[in-house]
Amino acid sequence: MFNALRAARRGVALTLALAGMVLGMLVFTSTPANAAKDRTWQRLAKCESGKRWHINTGNGYHGGLQFSPGTWRAYGGRKYARYAHKAKRRQQIAIAEKVLRGQGWGAWPSCSRKLGLTTKHKREKWQGFARSDRYAKKGAVGYYPRWWRKKFW
Repeated sequence: MFNALRAARRGVALTLALAGMVLGMLVFTSTPANAAKDRTWQRLAKCESGKRWHINTGNGYHGGLQFSPGTWRAYGGRKYARYAHKAKRRQQIAIAEKVLRGQGWGAWPSCSRKLGLTTKHKREKWQGFARSDRYAKKGAVGYYPRWWRKKFW
């Protein structure tokens, strides 16, 4: 009876330990629902800075994803480095995830539009017409009225 009780306790302890490990792995390896994939950040960095994560061109924006110093500071980037270009790629992406949750893809307006990024993190189709006139057709993705295009383009 003593050995059976010891074996039962050991089996329960082993089961609980295994369940805890599985649960811990699920919690720590899962990504947030609105997190972008690493490939998406690479594409955005290629557009923003030519995939140069440690770039400082002197235009007021730093790093591969071209953070302004105010944005970098506001979203907690100072815990990694004073400026974004001094932080590692993974650290810049961690702050970019926070910026994405706070501001959406509008934080990178030009490149996110070029890449077709939306809040659902997927590429949008340009509805089959030529790239040069993709904004000309009403109802198209990225459509702007004619007066706006004349004034600003």
